[in-house]
Amino acid sequence: MNQPHKLIISNTAVQLVGKLINTSVDLLVTLLITRFLGASTYGDFTKTFTLVTLLYLFLDFGFNAIIVRRLGHKPKSLTSEFSTLLSTRLAYAFMLFTLLCLFLLLTPTTAATGYTPQVKLAIFIFGLSLFSQAIFTSVNALFQHHLHYLPVVISGNLGTLLGLVAVILSLLFSPGLLTLVSAHLFGSFIMAITSLVFVSRLTRPSLTLNFAASLRLISETLPVGLMLFLNALMIRLDNIIVTLTRPTLEVGWLGLAYRIYDTLLILPLFFLNALYPILIREHKLNPPHFRHLVWRAGQLLFVTAFPLSLILFFSTPLLTLFGPDMLPAAPALKILSFALPIFFITSLLQWTLIALHRERTLILAYAAGLLFNATVNIFAIPRWGYLSAAITTGLTELIVLSLLILPVLKSFSLTNQLTNH
Repeated sequence: MNQPHKLIISNTAVQLVGKLINTSVDLLVTLLITRFLGASTYGDFTKTFTLVTLLYLFLDFGFNAIIVRRLGHKPKSLTSEFSTLLSTRLAYAFMLFTLLCLFLLLTPTTAATGYTPQVKLAIFIFGLSLFSQAIFTSVNALFQHHLHYLPVVISGNLGTLLGLVAVILSLLFSPGLLTLVSAHLFGSFIMAITSLVFVSRLTRPSLTLNFAASLRLISETLPVGLMLFLNALMIRLDNIIVTLTRPTLEVGWLGLAYRIYDTLLILPLFFLNALYPILIREHKLNPPHFRHLVWRAGQLLFVTAFPLSLILFFSTPLLTLFGPDMLPAAPALKILSFALPIFFITSLLQWTLIALHRERTLILAYAAGLLFNATVNIFAIPRWGYLSAAITTGLTELIVLSLLILPVLKSFSLTNQLTNH
């Protein structure tokens, strides 16, 4: 087995072990909430979690992809690049937190559904985790460059496990939405602090904001950032529409279906985290091998996704573990299971196009996906409820796949012609 394959397998394996621990804890927390506090409280928790984690996706903004690409060409600039990344992302987190506060002020406050006063306060508290997420996400770029994910996994698992302890204590002594989100906030900051301890062994970053360097990073990142922004909005918009137009129970049902579905969506991302730095290098040094890697990766992802899709479809009776009130989540999860192989391949095409510097193609594809998703969901969700949101998610992924696969094939054909000449 050659060195790139060893690096991909070892780093993917480390991330999978870490994800297995995190997923087990997440599902246990979900089970505790639904069993002890009921479907309605879980619906309010989903409203809080969905809105803030949407901002997590915005917080990414593609900074890591650009920094890893830069370090692939100039590895000696590690300290300066990481300092720019960390200070820029923390400033960006402050901006997002400010926008979140404005959203809470401007959104109508309701007594029972939508964003109630308690839900708004919970969102404000959990919104502080944007700063810890900014730190942890930035540290990820450094270890992705080194293809050494163990410190990231340890940090994430420690934060998750201590967060679980905090959740259990909150349920025992002061059960409620606000203590739940405070427990999650505690785990998030433990994760960030631990990751900084690990990164201090590699470099001592400066938190002084260098406006010129930050502007250069933002300018270079803008196409990727816009693409990720559109993608994030595309996959989370339905949750917000359900929150604003449907009963809280439906928010909880859709939230549980997505919670389980999302745990599987992270699998190709771990694999692609390990593959991406190698794709950058091979695209520059060995284009034929680059194409071969993408093709083999696509085969592996599809072969993995297909049985997982079947398992997800037939395992929906296990939702009884979360309590009888959560059983209506089963039809939504069955619908989402059909979209799993599509998402796996779309993720590969996305990072392949970034490695090929085809970010504008991604922007157009995700803009089209967002337009379709928003149009259908705004019409369908108020009329037919949360199941229409699950159907629209699958159709949206299919549209994005069709818009990405042709540009990748064309790029491969062009690269092959240039190589032959």
